[in-house]
Amino acid sequence: MLDVYELNIFLTAAETENFSKAARQLNLTQPAVSMQIRSLEKKLNVSLFHRTGRSLTLTERGKALMPLARDMINRAIRVEEEIESLKGEVIGHLKLGCSTATGKYILPHLVARFRRCHPKVQISIHNHSRDRVLD
Repeated sequence: MLDVYELNIFLTAAETENFSKAARQLNLTQPAVSMQIRSLEKKLNVSLFHRTGRSLTLTERGKALMPLARDMINRAIRVEEEIESLKGEVIGHLKLGCSTATGKYILPHLVARFRRCHPKVQISIHNHSRDRVLD
């Protein structure tokens, strides 16, 4: 059976195109990332990356796996969130888009208050122009 942990490592390695960078992002060692990738490749019986020196690129099978792995990870996150919500916990990832002025003067106070009430919610704030936020 596929492991969500391995898939997350695969996605990070694929996005960074570098096992060392992936390891830093995941707070792992580079050999640990390599080992997890090899384990996933062995389970699937395919090569997911072309390795040439320090260069790393996805194979066609690796490219095909990316959206499926992302979907599986997102579903696992939703399962965890749903179970926690049934226990009365509010968890998840709140993504906010705002204009610069709102992000600088209004949002920090509101987000701080929200975080005190819901500490398990991860919050991402993206400051953009008003038109881009509306899009």
